[in-house]
Amino acid sequence: MFALPTATRAHVRTFNLRTEKHGDEDVTALDLGMRLTGSNVLLDMLHPGLRAALYLPPDPAQATIPGETPPWTVLRCEAVPFVAVKYEMAGRNVVLVPASEMESELAQDELQMSSCNVNAFKVTAHAGGSVDIDFRIQSNDIDAGAIGMAGGMLAQDVELSITHTDVAEEPESEDTAPKEKAKTATDLFIEGATGKPTPKDHLSARPDSKPGDPDHVAWPFPTNVANGVQS
Repeated sequence: MFALPTATRAHVRTFNLRTEKHGDEDVTALDLGMRLTGSNVLLDMLHPGLRAALYLPPDPAQATIPGETPPWTVLRCEAVPFVAVKYEMAGRNVVLVPASEMESELAQDELQMSSCNVNAFKVTAHAGGSVDIDFRIQSNDIDAGAIGMAGGMLAQDVELSITHTDVAEEPESEDTAPKEKAKTATDLFIEGATGKPTPKDHLSARPDSKPGDPDHVAWPFPTNVANGVQS
């Protein structure tokens, strides 16, 4: 997954202010075209086979340090100017900080945007192992101050970070209340007839039971019934 959790030097290439529809409402949105330049190992974050598609694998015998993999430096085809990469991200947090050498008040500011889309990736591979990764950051989480700040960064180097905050699921709270004992058929019969539980020692004994039997005091039906009338 493409991410820049640590602030990384990048270049703001384009600035585009537009509107987009949210239902019937027009909302101001911003597009920033960015360029990240670095080692071609960055390509592994976009796709595990992208580096091998653009560069020839190195010869292990060329390793200057035993056990270390040599860098990928030889292009497969120098006639390909760039490659568009199908890769999109949504819901990213983006922070842009002007480079420290910028001698202006803007260098003290920090542009923070949430719920950004990061897309339109394009890779330009160079002989020797460096790549330019161009991409677009889209956000509608902006106000007039953020728009002015982003405009002041145009054509400037910035320190860029792109992260995605995963919200962990809250653990289920343990139930500390005492659990109710499962009710037996006898309990349900008594509660249905009287509306409240009846202690088993107040029940009549089953007619055909003997003392010591498990159901000796668990017979909920009336005894000594003649012609449907309890005596």
